[in-house]
Amino acid sequence: MVNNLIHIAFKQALKKQAQALGFDYQDQGYIVIIGLGDTSLTQSEQRIGVVTHGDVQPVDASKWAQSPFKLDDTSEQGKLLTHAYFLMQ
Repeated sequence: MVNNLIHIAFKQALKKQAQALGFDYQDQGYIVIIGLGDTSLTQSEQRIGVVTHGDVQPVDASKWAQSPFKLDDTSEQGKLLTHAYFLMQ
């Protein structure tokens, strides 16, 4: 997968979007790490990370406490939830 051209293009799009939004980006081969905040922080300190995957899945809004297309910071304490997407061009 690391040498898969579609995967490489997806990672490049993630990097471009992360940088445009002011996030830091680390390419770890099969995964990328996108974060916001001081990278020297310990695990007990606050830092935002992004977990994503590259397949397309329909969203069932009835399974979400709030709209899946808006940032939800109240449904699960200490978590920011959303079903965000962007188009690779």
